[in-house]
Amino acid sequence: MANIIFFDIDDVIFKTALFIESGLKKYEPYEDAKEVIEKLGNEFEIGILSKGEYDFQINKLTKTKLLKLFKKENIFIVEEKNKIIKDICKKFKQKVIYVLDDRIDSLDKIKKSCSNIKTVLIKRGRHQDIKSNYCPDFTINNLYGLLEIL
Repeated sequence: MANIIFFDIDDVIFKTALFIESGLKKYEPYEDAKEVIEKLGNEFEIGILSKGEYDFQINKLTKTKLLKLFKKENIFIVEEKNKIIKDICKKFKQKVIYVLDDRIDSLDKIKKSCSNIKTVLIKRGRHQDIKSNYCPDFTINNLYGLLEIL
């Protein structure tokens, strides 16, 4: 059974700074997003684990043509990631769950939820300078780095 990789949306696969600077008009994925997600989708299950308002986040994925790369049942858009992660761990208890996020503080909380989670910090976007004593399982600078560690 294939393991699963959960992607955060903002600053991980979606250029949030550009979106904000454009007055919420420019919807652009990072250049590496589609290629890497498609490639990993051949070997892994893939999903979304993102904080925010559901329709707003889904709209970002739709307008960037990334939504079609994810199965609806693997999309979790919630107010607090650490409140849903235990349910995700139960659903995918036979798999290694990789969680990719740009916020080290989120990864710290998520890692404490269950033993089959591997955390991947991507160092780009608005939150790359958050300080923490937590050390993620992997740190990458772009999505191509995922191809090297998985």
